[in-house]
Amino acid sequence: MYGRADKKGKVSPHVPRWIHDAVHEIAFHLDKGRKTVRDGEAARKIVMTAFHDATTINRLAPYFWKTYQREYLIWPGHDDHEDIKKLIQFPKEPLKRLHIRFSKEEVKALSDIENALDAPLAHTVCALLILALQQERVIQHIAPT
Repeated sequence: MYGRADKKGKVSPHVPRWIHDAVHEIAFHLDKGRKTVRDGEAARKIVMTAFHDATTINRLAPYFWKTYQREYLIWPGHDDHEDIKKLIQFPKEPLKRLHIRFSKEEVKALSDIENALDAPLAHTVCALLILALQQERVIQHIAPT
């Protein structure tokens, strides 16, 4: 990412419609129905909450090809890691692009997981969204109502 220091980087993963609808619903609840919180901002909050949640990273760990370390926690990489495409691909569901803007610091933090997964950043973001939406605790942290 180049350009201004304060400029956000855009990631646009293809996600199943149910994820797009869930993100839209969370954006609606974040704003209490006024709809000034965009879907991309809600998705950013979901992804970054999942990124900081050790349980979500534990669920992502079988897909790590390389070792991932954050603070005092270490998730080892595996030679026989699972294929991330099994987690993020839904062949019989229509896909929709979800446009998300991350700050440079967030992209740098996510790139460490991207490196451990040996997958593109869009795949990493999609995987974090899927795992986060499967955990009610993560969603309750973002939108308690």
